[in-house]
Amino acid sequence: MMPSEAPEAPVPPIPVADAWLGVSDDLLWGINHALSNRLAAVAAVVRILQFSDTGLDPLFSVLGQEITNLEKTIALLRLLPRNPDEQPEPVHLTDTLTSVLALHRLQSDGRDLEYEVDAAPDVLPVWIEPSTLAHALLLLLSSAARIAERAGNTSISVTCRGDEDWATLAIESPPPQPGAGEAEESEWDDSWKPVDARVVEVLLEGAGGELMESRFAGDPARGVCYRMRLPTLLAVRRTRNGI
Repeated sequence: MMPSEAPEAPVPPIPVADAWLGVSDDLLWGINHALSNRLAAVAAVVRILQFSDTGLDPLFSVLGQEITNLEKTIALLRLLPRNPDEQPEPVHLTDTLTSVLALHRLQSDGRDLEYEVDAAPDVLPVWIEPSTLAHALLLLLSSAARIAERAGNTSISVTCRGDEDWATLAIESPPPQPGAGEAEESEWDDSWKPVDARVVEVLLEGAGGELMESRFAGDPARGVCYRMRLPTLLAVRRTRNGI
């Protein structure tokens, strides 16, 4: 009698960090609401002062600019919360990239890096939930930035290209010049490690996209390359119509 086979070990879940995202979403929505209230209060005070005093035009100009900056910050914060009821829609990859880069530059990982962006102006829109695309880009940018910083690199290149079927985006941090990134790998903690590629794959798969390349050789000093692509809205419509 053949011995019974041992049951297969359970497959570990992909660490999408849903628990953390759920908490952070609540916090971010709360911060967004508080900032909106403060912004409205400042705007009201400015309007009152405009009608009650003179000679303060330069101050009003500065306050008006700060209000505009706050509005832009709030708009960037709205990229982060997850909306379970969000539906796919036509999204321009280059527009989302611009907003995500502005948000990423506010993070500690992205402040000291130069971003060399080469985005073609004729990339067709893709069909995806806007927050899903933003989350995927933020994960890849944050991962590449951590690796570049630890390797002593000072720049990240971001390239966006497309044709009728695909919109493709590449994020690369090349190997640094000799003498940079001298720390031994054994001295580095988990903060430099790249994002688990499966997390981004899960985000892209729902829109028919894929992470085509996730090159990371275990040593940040050797550079990193992430290459993802999404089907264009035109390609999605052709598939639906059986063309």
